[in-house]
Amino acid sequence: MDAPALPDGVLIQSTYVNPEGEEAGWRVWADGRHEGRRAGGAWIAGPALDDARMQELRAILDAAGLEEIAGVHEPPEPPDEPGTLYVQVARPSGPVTVTVVGGARVPALDRLTERLAPILAS
Repeated sequence: MDAPALPDGVLIQSTYVNPEGEEAGWRVWADGRHEGRRAGGAWIAGPALDDARMQELRAILDAAGLEEIAGVHEPPEPPDEPGTLYVQVARPSGPVTVTVVGGARVPALDRLTERLAPILAS
């Protein structure tokens, strides 16, 4: 269960890998570029984030405590869904990866997603 590569220059990347091995997700580069991809498709550029949104995104990531939830999270029972979600964030000490298998719940990651959604949608 290896996480997808986190390219140099990407600040945060969220990738869902379905049972067929197709990747879908989104990522934000340190310079504000925002990209998304559908299952099995190529990365497609979206609207870039401006400086204010990038500052807000960085502050949210700095306060998220991702280092404390890094690692693999598996459901206690058979999985609700067969895919795996990887959330990767570039940090000064190296990338931090949170792996969520089969629909396991990670409340801190859910809170992070809720805080990032308005920034990424604007």
